[in-house]
Amino acid sequence: MTSRGLPFALVVSLLALPSIAAGEPPKIDRLIPSGIQRGTNASIQIVGKPGPDPLKVWSQGNNPSRDTFEWSFDEKNETAQVTCGEETSPGVHWIRFYNSSGATELMPFFVGTILEATEQEPNNSISDAQVIASESVLVNGLLEKSGEVDTFSVNLPSGCTFVASMQANSVLGSPMDGILQLLDAKGTILAQNDDDQGFDPLIAFPVTTPGLYFVRTFAFPAQPSSSIRFAGGTDYLYRLTLTTEPHVDCCLPMTVSTDEVTPVELFGWNLDESHRHISLNPSDGDSTTIFDGLTNSISLPKVSGESLTEKSSSEVELRVPFHVTGVLNSPEETDSYSVHFDEKRKVTIRVLARELHSPLDPVLSIISSDGKVVHESDDQSREKLDVDTTFDFQPGQYQLSISDRFGAGGNRYFYLLSAEEKIPDFSASIAAEHYVLTNDEELTIPVEIAREEKFAESIQVTVQGLPSEIQPVQETPDDSEEKKEPAKSITLRFKKPEDLDPWSGPIQIICTSESGIVHPATTTIGNERFQSKYLWLTVQ
Repeated sequence: MTSRGLPFALVVSLLALPSIAAGEPPKIDRLIPSGIQRGTNASIQIVGKPGPDPLKVWSQGNNPSRDTFEWSFDEKNETAQVTCGEETSPGVHWIRFYNSSGATELMPFFVGTILEATEQEPNNSISDAQVIASESVLVNGLLEKSGEVDTFSVNLPSGCTFVASMQANSVLGSPMDGILQLLDAKGTILAQNDDDQGFDPLIAFPVTTPGLYFVRTFAFPAQPSSSIRFAGGTDYLYRLTLTTEPHVDCCLPMTVSTDEVTPVELFGWNLDESHRHISLNPSDGDSTTIFDGLTNSISLPKVSGESLTEKSSSEVELRVPFHVTGVLNSPEETDSYSVHFDEKRKVTIRVLARELHSPLDPVLSIISSDGKVVHESDDQSREKLDVDTTFDFQPGQYQLSISDRFGAGGNRYFYLLSAEEKIPDFSASIAAEHYVLTNDEELTIPVEIAREEKFAESIQVTVQGLPSEIQPVQETPDDSEEKKEPAKSITLRFKKPEDLDPWSGPIQIICTSESGIVHPATTTIGNERFQSKYLWLTVQ
């Protein structure tokens, strides 16, 4: 059961599929551990209701020609032996379990670059601390019950920076607000962090005295409750990197050009010159992942045109579109960029910081040639602190100024400034990510169309990856005779042919306008924080 028409989607088929009987689709809550070191094997516990039917796994990777996994399940589907290919890209991979009756939602599964270990109980106190003997290790842990504390002991040399970085809430989706503490051999707290990257903590501690140290972690609920105790639960999973080796925090620039070689400078901890300066060639995929010689990885999105830095663009006139990465290196600092318009243009400007795990709370000021602030933009909402604004520029010269809302600054206060012209366009979205087609009834999939800047073209929808026997019918509501408004939704109707065998696989819904503008319809995944252009169809 491989995907049809989607050669770049990786489908791992593990067991021969018998004649399909009506059963239950798998319901998998979590994986323990939730990741694997590239090029290794690991035993993964499947928690939930995987069901008795043979399981298969589909993976949405960034580079399917290299991203390979092999999954082999035990008789009850409670444990899987997983092999990760040596060329598999580090980072998060979205995977889906499925059987003859249906599929799970996409789940994050991580690929790391360093040794992985499993947290061992008891480790609630210093006296019971789990010993970490390696210079770098990624601990897969679980704060399983209320009041739980996990403790680890490390021996640190002087002259390095010890980094403890947790991944729990932001991508893994654990409902926890984690806390990290670093203690000396006597139990004195030397460093503590909460909410460095959203709800996930990070400690970077310069070691001046060699010896025994302890790392302690506990959590509060991400959604505050009336309880004042440390929180825990069967879904309080985390991945904790502990290292004194090279660890990257950000890059200049934070984008990669699709047209030319991009020189990149890395910033972080324990980086020498061999790690700090690299060049990235244009390549396939939506992003490029940097990881060679590092204890973590960082993915840079690809953009057309040149990827600029603050240094290369602060004394030149920018022309839309552009992408500039900068840093507010000191408190009260303001970075300014000059941009010129020959004619009136409507432009969307974004300043990403928190989305890139920077502590910067950006403020954008647009200043006209006479020195007046003609527009200022701050938070999008209480949860979204980055700038996303649209402004009508008149012909002339402007300054784009970036500062921190509270006047903070430092070498980690980086940002990505981008600008693009606001033109008539559209986007398409789907409410769910998994659908089932049966003999009993017709399947309908509504496609919501969001139109921008009076975009009024009609839109045709095609579905890629389907068995050739299935021919969906597009149904578009009649345009309003009174308002003359173009359709804001399209309905796809599917019927199962009588002679079609059961089938499961990824599909894509592709929307094309009259003038040839093409966009895939997307759906939200991962607690609605991420987007996927792949849906799943089960034909019973």
